[in-house]
Amino acid sequence: QTLYDNSDGINRFTGSVTMHHRPTGWFSQRAVVGIDYTGEDARALEKFAPADLAPFALSAPAGQITQSLVSTTLATADYAATATFHLSNALTSSSSLGGQFYRTETSQSILGGMNFPGPGVDLVSATAIPIATQQIQTINTTIGGYGQEEFGLNNRFFLTGALRVDNNSAFGEQFKLITYPKLSASWVINEEPFWHIGLINTLKLRAAYGESGRAPAAFTALRTYTPVQGPGGSNAFTAGSFGNLNLKPERGKETEVGFESQLFHRLSLDFTYYNKHTFDEIVAQPIAPSSGFFGNQFQNLGRVDNNGIELQAILPLITGRALSWDISANFATAHNNIVSLGGLPSLVTTTGQFNVVGHPIQAYFSKRVISATQDPTTGAVTNVLCDGGPGKPGLACAS
Repeated sequence: QTLYDNSDGINRFTGSVTMHHRPTGWFSQRAVVGIDYTGEDARALEKFAPADLAPFALSAPAGQITQSLVSTTLATADYAATATFHLSNALTSSSSLGGQFYRTETSQSILGGMNFPGPGVDLVSATAIPIATQQIQTINTTIGGYGQEEFGLNNRFFLTGALRVDNNSAFGEQFKLITYPKLSASWVINEEPFWHIGLINTLKLRAAYGESGRAPAAFTALRTYTPVQGPGGSNAFTAGSFGNLNLKPERGKETEVGFESQLFHRLSLDFTYYNKHTFDEIVAQPIAPSSGFFGNQFQNLGRVDNNGIELQAILPLITGRALSWDISANFATAHNNIVSLGGLPSLVTTTGQFNVVGHPIQAYFSKRVISATQDPTTGAVTNVLCDGGPGKPGLACAS
């Protein structure tokens, strides 16, 4: 006899409409509207166990049932217009304006119960201990616009500048709009008349500076309360999330330099060095229980630095109509370091992960034993002292 009947059904629909319009040779525009819907029905059923199987039931010999209904809808809209001009025989210009709209809506309903009256009954309404229905609805909306200007010289050197403005529904009440500038340049140097290095067939140099951001998750800026049952079955609520009305999006300022090349007409090399400074990094920091709330509060750190390299190599060994064989290799490094906590204290209260200036984000910390006394007969360890920090005496590890 089967005691368990679990299933997970997913329905998904993805659709989009794209419109292109070129009223003149120098002007074009594009609009894209799309929707992505996912509906999930997850069911977990543990049937009523007969007497001979009851000792082997995992958790509920009398059975239990849970059904979770989740729907997620992502709606997007994107518009871009570009005007292209030949300023001279050698110089071209491309001007662009555009905007995006993103809206994500997620809802979840959970129902279930425990202890069926007997075998053959597996309805939620028949359980002796029903699970209260819970519905969570999350809506997150982002609206952004941008302007971009690109100049090209002899179809070999390109200079691009852009500015983007975003707003997100998860920003704190004290923060509304954020702007992101960008500046990049690239040079296809192997097409210049002075290039005479036969071993390097193509070489494109590139450099860029840009700013980007990451919006907080929905509701992280809001103070919330959780409904509970009060005395005598009355309605009540208790503290939920502490919130942060000053919560801002992360802002990253990154510089990149690198090249794309091909050697010996076969080997492709792509190299990038990046150096990024992230301000207002969003992290979860413990809050004082004296506030009446528990858990963590999302806050903005002062500054976090990241740097590293990325190298990719691709070597075609066999290139044919019926068979192709490429070998690729990737190498990357990444380092991050907390430069400032923006006025927040660097506290390490126990063994675990913490944010401390001079260390990576969420680094692991534990006490370091510097001395101890061991009884030669029993092997018991006493007088254990731990490192108290730079310039400080040892402390009892239990303190």
